[in-house]
Parts: sequence; C-alpha cells; structure tokens
Amino acid sequence: MHARKLLVLTVLLMLSSSLRAQTCHFGDVYVGDQSQVKDWTGSIEEARANPDVWRQDDRVQISRKYSATLRNGDLYLIGDLVADQDYVQGLNVSGPVKLRLNGEVLQPVQTTFYSLSLRRGSNVFELQVINKAKGDKKKGNRTDFFLTPADLNYVFTPVGKKIEYARRAIEFLGKQYSTYPASKYLRQLAKLESNNASDDDVEAFRYEALVINNPEVNFEKILFRASKNGGMPANWQGNANYLRSRGQERQPNFEDELRILDLKSKSSETVYQPKDKRECLMDLNLHYDADKLLFTGIDTESNTQQIYEINLDGSGKRKITPTLAEVDHYSATYLPNDKLLFCSTTPLNAVPCVSGNDYVGNLYEINPDGSGMRQITFDQENDWYPWVMENGRVMFCRWEYTDNAHYFTRILMQMNPDGTNLRSIYGSNSFWPNTMFYAKQIPGKTSQFAAICSGHHGVSRAGELIVFDTAKGEFEADGVVQRIPGYGKKVEPVIIDQYMKDKWPRFLHPYPLSENYFLVSGQLNPSERWSLYLVDRFDNMIKLASDRKYLFEPVPLKKRERPPMIPDRRDFEAEDATLFIQDIYAGPGLKDVPRGSVKSLRLFTYGYAYRLHGGHATLAVEGGWDTKRILGTVPVEEDGSVMMSVPHSLPISIQPLDENGRALQIMRSWLAAMPGERLSCVGCHESTRTPPPERMALAARKMPQKLTPWSDIDRPYGFGFQREVQPVLDRNCVGCHDGTESDRPNFKDNSPGHGGFANSYHALHPYVRRPGPESDMHLLRPMEYHASTSELIQMLEKGHHGVEIDEDGWNRLVTWIDLNVPYYATWMQQKDNSEETKEQADRTLLMKNTYACIDDDIEWMPESPIERPEFVKPTKVKIEHEPVQLQGWPLSEKAIREMSTQTHDLKINGQSITMAKIPAGRFVMGSVSGAADEAPQSVVDIEKPFWMSVKEITNEQYNGFDPTHDSGAIDQQWKDHIYAGYPANKPEMPAIRISWQEAMAYCEWASKKTGQNISLPTEAQWEWAARAGSDQPFYFGDAGFEKHANLADQSIGLLAVKGVDPQPIPVSQRSPTTDFVPRDTSIDDKILTPSGTGQFTPNPWGLFDMHGNVAEWTLSDYNDYPYLADDGRNALNLQARKVARGGSWYDRPHRATASYRLPYQSHQKVFNVGFRIIVKP
Repeated sequence: MHARKLLVLTVLLMLSSSLRAQTCHFGDVYVGDQSQVKDWTGSIEEARANPDVWRQDDRVQISRKYSATLRNGDLYLIGDLVADQDYVQGLNVSGPVKLRLNGEVLQPVQTTFYSLSLRRGSNVFELQVINKAKGDKKKGNRTDFFLTPADLNYVFTPVGKKIEYARRAIEFLGKQYSTYPASKYLRQLAKLESNNASDDDVEAFRYEALVINNPEVNFEKILFRASKNGGMPANWQGNANYLRSRGQERQPNFEDELRILDLKSKSSETVYQPKDKRECLMDLNLHYDADKLLFTGIDTESNTQQIYEINLDGSGKRKITPTLAEVDHYSATYLPNDKLLFCSTTPLNAVPCVSGNDYVGNLYEINPDGSGMRQITFDQENDWYPWVMENGRVMFCRWEYTDNAHYFTRILMQMNPDGTNLRSIYGSNSFWPNTMFYAKQIPGKTSQFAAICSGHHGVSRAGELIVFDTAKGEFEADGVVQRIPGYGKKVEPVIIDQYMKDKWPRFLHPYPLSENYFLVSGQLNPSERWSLYLVDRFDNMIKLASDRKYLFEPVPLKKRERPPMIPDRRDFEAEDATLFIQDIYAGPGLKDVPRGSVKSLRLFTYGYAYRLHGGHATLAVEGGWDTKRILGTVPVEEDGSVMMSVPHSLPISIQPLDENGRALQIMRSWLAAMPGERLSCVGCHESTRTPPPERMALAARKMPQKLTPWSDIDRPYGFGFQREVQPVLDRNCVGCHDGTESDRPNFKDNSPGHGGFANSYHALHPYVRRPGPESDMHLLRPMEYHASTSELIQMLEKGHHGVEIDEDGWNRLVTWIDLNVPYYATWMQQKDNSEETKEQADRTLLMKNTYACIDDDIEWMPESPIERPEFVKPTKVKIEHEPVQLQGWPLSEKAIREMSTQTHDLKINGQSITMAKIPAGRFVMGSVSGAADEAPQSVVDIEKPFWMSVKEITNEQYNGFDPTHDSGAIDQQWKDHIYAGYPANKPEMPAIRISWQEAMAYCEWASKKTGQNISLPTEAQWEWAARAGSDQPFYFGDAGFEKHANLADQSIGLLAVKGVDPQPIPVSQRSPTTDFVPRDTSIDDKILTPSGTGQFTPNPWGLFDMHGNVAEWTLSDYNDYPYLADDGRNALNLQARKVARGGSWYDRPHRATASYRLPYQSHQKVFNVGFRIIVKP
C-alpha cells in the first residue's frame, strides 16, 4: 500500500473555553499526464483507476518543495486530504497554482493564503500548476510550488480573536497581580465585543491594558535600532558576511539609527546616527546600569566590524577592539566584571561545506580599555550571540559538524565567562531545532530560555519564537514549553531544511521580560515591514512601533541586576589542563556495553579549514571535514574512571577503545579546557542533569596521567593515509594486490587518482564502513561503526590468505577507520604546499600565539620521509582441507521434495508468525572453498526436526516485546542529508540493531507467551535449513540471485545521494567519491535496503531470505571448526562472540553463502543483523 505522509496541523477551535487539536494528512496523490489531462477531474477514484493517465507521486508533501517540468500546458494534481473532524485549515501556497477543494475553486484570503474548510474524513484536494512560460516544449519549463500550513488567526488576526487573546491575558494578570485592574478591563472588553468594536478600538484597548498598565512591562522606554538594510546573513554564516565572503569584500549601506521609543507617547527619538551610511549599529547590548551600551559598528577605513561603546545619549563613542586585516568583531556582551565577551573571526577558520567561502567567528574576551584580548572558544564553526545569565554563566549557540550532518547541529552551550566548565545544555544530537538564534534566559528561570528557531537554508535568522525549559528535557522538542503564538498547542519537531519557508509570523531579536511577555522584532505576514512588538504566551501580538525603516533589536531601557562574578579559574602559568571522567560507562553513549570493555581512551584534535579551503570530499572520500591529530591514549581504571592531563585551548575529541584498540563509540564533537582548568564530566554523552557517582572514583586517588603518544614521535601530527596506512599495504598486501589481476583491488598503485586521492586509497576505503561527513544526528548506538563491521577487518581476522598483520599495522588500520578514513594529513598536503595555504597557516599560527598563547601548528609533520617498505610474503601456510564426503549428500531432488515442510502459524502476543517444519537429517557442514573459518568440514546430525520462522522477525513483531526498539535508518553517502538515512524502522521491515542478548530475550519472552521452547537456531540448524539439501554455496546453484536474495548489486548505488532533501545520484553522474560500496554489477534486484521480508523466492523448504536481506543471529559461539555441537559453543556464554549467518543487502554473494560466518559481540547491535526463531523439539 502507498505510504501515507502524515502532517500534524494544530489549529485553535473555540468550543466554549476549551482548546482542541485537529489533524489532517495527505493520502494518495496523483499527478496527471500533461498531454492527456487538461482540466480538473474531481475524482480520486478515476485517477486511481487510470494509471496510464494519472501517476501516483509521493513527492507531493506538506512543507516540501515540489518541482515539475511543464511541457504541454498546465499540470493537474489530485489528492486525498483526510481530516479527523470538521475544521478550517489555513494554507500558504507559493507558486503559480490554483486550488480546488471538494469541487469548489478556492480564492485566496489574502495574496497566497487560503482557508480550507475541511470535513471529517476524505476531502478531494486538487492543484492546477499553471504553465506561464512558452519555452521549448522539449526542454520544458521548470516550475516549483510549496504548500505550508498556516494558522490564519495569527497571520491575519481577526478582531474576535484579538478579544479572545486579550481576555486570556487579562484574566492571568488579574490572578497574578492584586493591583492589576482586571475586572475593569474585562468589562471594557465585554463591551467592545458586544458593540462589534473596530480593529483600531481593540488595538487601542490592548495597548492600554497589556502594554501601558501591564505589571510585567515595568519600564517606560525601549532602545532599538532602525535601519534601511533589512538583509541578514544566511543561517550558516556569521556577521562577518555583511562585509566579506568568498575572498571578496563588500561595502553595503545601512543608514542605521539608534532610537528610543517612549511607550506612553508612542513617539521615538534618534539618539545617534552615524554620518557615513556604511556604518551600522548592530548587536545592541545595554549595560547593567542602563547608561551606556555596546554595539557592532563598521570601521570604514579598514572595512571591518568592530565593537564600540557609546553613552545612552549618543555621546562618548569609542572603539574597543583592535583592527586586524580582514578580521571582524561583533556581538559583544558585558560580563559581570565589566570585561566584554564577543565573537571574532580572528581564528581565521572558515566554513568547509561552502569551500571556506564564509568565515567563522569564535568567542573572545577583552578588557574595557581594549587590552587583554584572548580566545575563549575553539570551535570548528560559528558561535553566535553570547548572553550572560542571571547566575553569571554565559549561554551561546555553537554550530558544529565534525563527521556529522551539517544542517542541524546548532547546539546551545553554557560556560563560565572565563571559558571554563563548558557544557551543552540543549540540542545536542538533535535534528530539531535546526537553528537557534538570539537565545536569552527567561528572567528568574535559569533553566528556561527563549530563542528564534529557523532552518538552515531559506529564511535568514528569522523564525519561530519558542520557549524552552532544560529541566523538562534537552533533546529536540522534549524541553519545549510553548511556541509564541501557539497557546495550548503541542510543538512537533518537524525535520525539514527550509523550516521557515512561507511560514508566518516571523520574529527576530527576542528580549524576554518574563516567562509570559517578550519584546521582539516581528513580521506577522508578508506585507509587513519589520516592526516592534510585545508578544505573550496568550497569543497577543501588539505592535509598539513601525516605520519606513526596519525596526530591530528592542531592549527595555531599565537597569538590570548585575549577575554574580564567577571567579576566574584559569592558571595562565599552567602548561596543560586536567580532565576527569568519573565513569565512562555512565550515560547513553556506552549503553549496554559491559563494564570492563573500555580499556583506554584515544584523544585527538582537529585542524579546521582555513579560509577558501575545505569541501565535502576535500580531505577524504566519505570522510571528515577537518584534519586530525592524535594527542595520545590513556588507560581507564576498572571502575570506568580516568584522570588525565590534556592540552589546553584545543578542541579535543575522545574515543573509548576496547582491548584491540578499536573505538566503541565515536564522539563527533569536542570539548575544550582552559589553562590550568580541572574539567570534569560524569560519563559518556550524559545529560547535564546526570548526578555524579556516589563512590570515590579510583582515578581520583591518583595523579593525573600523561597521554601516551601515538608514535615514538612525542608531538601530535596529522594522521594521513600515505604515512600511516600505505606502508601497511606495502608490507602485507601488494604482493597479490598489485594490479596484475583485474578482479582484485590494486593497493600498490599509489599514483593520484580521482579527486587527487591515491588509487590505492580508492582501492581500500570501499571496504571500510564509517560515518562519513554526514551521519545520523542522533546519538549513535555503541559500536555502530565499530571496526568489526568493516569488511577489511572481517577479512583480515579470518586469516586472509595467511596474512598476519603485526600490532603496529593493526593499530594503524583501526585508527584510520575510527578517524573516518582520512587521506590528507594536513591542509598543506591537500593544497600541494601552495604559497596561499602557507600564508594562511602562518597567520593562523600567529593568531593562536597572540590570542590563545599556544604554539599549535596543525601543519607540523615529522621530517622523516614517508617510506614504502618491501612486501613481506606471509609465512603462515594455508591449510588445504579435503572435502568431506557423505553418502546421500547432497540430497536428491526427489528427497528434497519428499522432505518438503509443513507450516503452521505460531501466535505470539496476538501476532502470527508462520513456522516451517525443518526435517531431521545429516549433512556436510562448512566449506573448503570459502573463508578459512569455514573449514574443516564436518558431518553434522540434525537429530530431530524443528520449526523455524519462514521469515525474519519484523519490527512490528519485535516491538510487541520491546515497544521502545527503533531499528533506525541506513546511512546514505555524500552530502546534504536532512534525515538519518533510508528508513529501517517501518513495521514490515526486518528488525535490525538487535543484539544477540536482545534476540535471546525475545525468545525467552516468546517462550513464556506460548509455552513452547523458542530459541535462536544453532549454526548447524541454520546452515542445514539454508542449504535445504544442497551442497552448493546457494540452494539455487549458479543461477543469478536477483529472484532469490537481496544482496549487494547495482541497487547499492542508491546509497549515493545529493541535493537538499537528497535524492539518489543518477548513474551517469556518480563517481568514485560518491559511489563506491562493493557490489555484483551483473545483477539488479531493484531493492536496496530491506523493504520487508519474504519478497524473494523461498528455498525448497519454504524459508525466505536465508541469503541476504539481513544477516541473522545464531545461538552459537564463534569457535573454530570442525563444528562440534557438544563442545560448549551453544552454552549461552555471554562473553563469547556470536555467529551471524546469511549475509545481507550490503554483502556480495561470496559473503552470503550457506557457510559464511561473521562474529560479533553478544551485546553488539549491528546495522545489518536481525534474527529468526526456531521452536525446539
């Protein structure tokens, strides 16, 4: 059945005094053939019955752009819009369209806004996309339209609603403040309502009752900025983009004025206006004493943004920050000790996803006299809008995407004014909100804040005003208190890129007066200019001032209590800092990982992109955005604690390592410590609300440990393929992989290939599974990208042709995997030591020396040349096993038919699972032509028949046992991801990321539910059932697998996607940097990831997907062959690795045979491993 797209649309319905939420959603949508459909049809049934004329199209969605090429006239669409009850839904429609609902052509309420009177159940919704151009009919005319839900009561608020909202606010104020004349105002309001008062009369009343006499508006004047320049930087840019980008400078005009609005008289006066139109007056920050303010201005001589201070009367203007060539300072705030904190592009970093064309601002402190400028944050991307909280700490927004999707990673951070005790407080590992700008604490509520939430692309800076409470939660919409306006309505974490596309109202620059009232700059609808508003949580939006200019940044003109001064905890004489982790197992980052698994930590730091450097595939193929340098490793105590000395003033990422030095989790973020700081955290990705352990940690009883260097060179340097990985290939692999055999990857050819990466790199990296530059924003499951899930490691561990990697070689390979397969070690290497890059590097180092007091050269590399060692032939002799013969094996076709199975349905918790009876018998288990761990073969007796589920357990079936399980998504390749990937969590799909322990727990639960002995099959039972009497690798012999199994074939190329809301890259446009997963190119089964179970031909015993789809857990330990059922391998040892069988959609045929084995830890949740069950006799 066609998948339905749900959209939750909340609207306000007045039923007495109650609020009710309604929903509607699109059902099937059909697009007419332009050559045949020339008019409205009015009938969904007719469209459904004529697929040659009407094509079903799931691209038609709410809040998604729909693009079409019009060639022969207009385009007609018809869809089923289903409502849960009768109600009115607003819709903003952009594009050349006409609308029809239930047979009636709709007229816009205003401009592009429509009112849809929906009836309960199905509504026939039709669109006519008008072809306005007369272009080439062969090429056609590209046309877009966009459907956005709109609450028209907020966009064009009618008088009746204004009265309703005012009444709600007055009643609240009357209960809260005994002196507030609520009774008088309610009587006046009732009279206005009964007299059908005009909009002007109601507005005048609201202004008096909710502005002039509002106890929470306890000031008389407002400071604000008026400007003729309404432009804003894009949501990935800092304020530096007003003046410079792509290496070019601009000199825009602002014509800014600093004004003061008198609320009683509604008049405003200009207190300062620069003579030069190019000067601006942005980022207003009023001093605690309300007698002076900071602003961002422009030094027109250098064309740089600078921090200025000026008295409230417009006198005494002075520049505070130093003038540095092509460096901008902006967004300053007063600290309690009268120092300033501000954003600056002094680090000379740039945004890599736009090739370094936009420049990055980090936070700096400076004394009021302009001395003592020092770097406070050390971030990859922009920091925005620092604000001092009432407790003296600083909140600001940080953008980051180290090995992460870059559209959504705006995290609200908090720190002491000196940069110590830096923590995320909202949005970490969240897709929503996409962006948070202008976050400010709610007065008197240190856990609450208000922020503007917007998208990545599209509308710049402006967005929805949303109130959050970190005490409620820190993830996506968990901490949302309310959207304003939006009284009583739930805020859904809608994940789209252009979050504010065609949405209204829009707000900027919120200033919370209380948890109820806010000053903002607002536009309620497209016809308005930016004006000043007082808004509240009761849905009132009261205009305070408007002008021919744009009005921004309202600040109440009153004194504020100075927050407490937190003592400076830095020690500028210290050479390092101390990091104390109290229990690495605390928190969700290592959930279900057994204690004792983490043996050490690996610490590394980043080398961020310089200006005009960077890109999606600049440093690696499907790798990271930044260069990486390993700082060292440190052992972890038995209780999970560790205390270590770490470099200060550097971004540091941490990876917990197992006994083999492989990362159990990937941080994809960083921490930073200030000089001499003692930084402490509880565990791994724990919430800020997580209490510390009650016991004293073992590490706390010792001195901080020193990091053990990565190599014998006691200085961090860039990790790259040529120095670290190529020598391992030369020493161990190139004897066979030298290019002489076309069916083998060539690891010897180190010459430049596609994109400048060595051909040997292109040959190796496809066998490594990694997050790439844009992985799932949500916290990764432990071991999601563990090296054991990479074919390279799996193959070597199996003893690939006797290859024996030494300890150093293993360390290099797994570190390369854990670091996201970097190719280039430095930016100088990537740019072939260009003079331009050297100049950037030298100046960046100078800025670090000057303003962070560190000598951190990310370009430094050992002087010793990169060596290519000679190939060393493996000394381990491969054992040639003889095939085992067994009379009567393989089974004859007649025997297989005679042993054809019975089936019956097993009821588990109300769900039906079809089981097939697998007969008893003898067979030869294993293979002498497969991997080394498949031999020697042995004769195995299946003494009794057993029942096996004919399909893999689905998400729906598993959720009956564990409703919280989410199989998640399958990661896509390349760029611009706005989702976690291809969904793997639909009900009909096979459950994955189920650990062996969880699969066994399901079996135990199912046994109790049914009274039968349900378990996982042993390796022997699984292979016997998969072979179904055949001694061949596949029961279907040498025939193509496209009808029998979902394996890695041509469809694996669909993993390569591009574009915002990414779609598969056409085959003709794919390249080695976008499409590289190994596959069988001779087959195309038309299915990528499993869309269900049982979609291919079953084997002779009625079992589906024994090969491919998802691999399946068996009961057995990963012990050597020959297989012996009574040697303890089926004894449920949780410490032993368990065997998964059958291969998956991600595997080529030779990895999915009846005998192929893969081991994983019993607690490990693997991206392509599920299970099926048996009923023991």
